[in-house]
Amino acid sequence: FFLWWWWWWWLFGSMESTHRCVPPFPSTAWEQWNDLKHNTSLSTGCQGLDKLLGGGINLGITEICGEASVGKTQLVLQLLLQATLPTKYGGLGGACCYISTETGRYFPYRRLKEMADALAEENPHLKDSIANCMDRIYLRFISLDMKYTEADFNWVLSKEIPVLLESHNVRLVVIDSIAAVYRQTFAFDKLGDRSLALFQIASYLKRISDENGCPVVVTNQVSDDFKSLENMSGSRYARAYGRLSKGRTVVPALGFSWSSCVNTRIMLTRSLSFNPDIPRYMHLIFSPAQKSGKVSFSISKIGIRNMLMTETQPLKTVECCPEGNSDQQRNFKSSK
Repeated sequence: FFLWWWWWWWLFGSMESTHRCVPPFPSTAWEQWNDLKHNTSLSTGCQGLDKLLGGGINLGITEICGEASVGKTQLVLQLLLQATLPTKYGGLGGACCYISTETGRYFPYRRLKEMADALAEENPHLKDSIANCMDRIYLRFISLDMKYTEADFNWVLSKEIPVLLESHNVRLVVIDSIAAVYRQTFAFDKLGDRSLALFQIASYLKRISDENGCPVVVTNQVSDDFKSLENMSGSRYARAYGRLSKGRTVVPALGFSWSSCVNTRIMLTRSLSFNPDIPRYMHLIFSPAQKSGKVSFSISKIGIRNMLMTETQPLKTVECCPEGNSDQQRNFKSSK
């Protein structure tokens, strides 16, 4: 009996493993297009940004980069709130997963509750949908400050996230931030290993997004471009992806390797002044379906609002003018 049981276990186990290794039968482009039409975009809650993005956040990896205090967390909280809304109101009608990698066990609960209350007050018809929104936002803290490693981060993505996607109807995955994991883990002489790790994690995130119809949003840090400070021409990376923020050129972290993995890149910038009346800017650096552009925005009690659409082409560092008062702009032009 034991030999008989072992033979059947070996046979079906081999067939199952072989089935997993065999790729699915090729489908036509028309079939893929019909499947794509049923995927709903996630509205950002801002008409200007939705217009800039061509409807909202789509499948794949969307990166939101910018320096500290520029508004990345505000936009992420707004996306978490929007994803819990029904699809007819621009949401995804499901739950969300927020993975924090750089703030310990801190999460801005009060700010999220404030935004939810303000949204319900402005839109009474959404009050029932917003009432239990915080019960549908799952939090996972995997900060390196808590003695976690890159291996732990990979384990969370490969083991815990698939369970949430299947059992809790998770429709949005947010990672805040991707740079906190790979900037500290790999030394300068291990950049090749870091690039390989980024390619692998990006491939896995895209597969999660495609198989589950779930957009993936990641935040990223920025760095100063020192070459632009030396000769005003900037590095090749800065000329492609750099923008002016607080009077200096900043570029997204993790270099060209990670840039080639991202489907859509959004950069947030601000002026030197902390005056709330001076608008901040949201740049669409690149997108598979939309041309580059930017919108101005401000942060209010309800979140990111009051955006004005302005079409632009990708800016070169040498042609950028600092955001701020007229004296700063006049000095910049005279220095050229």
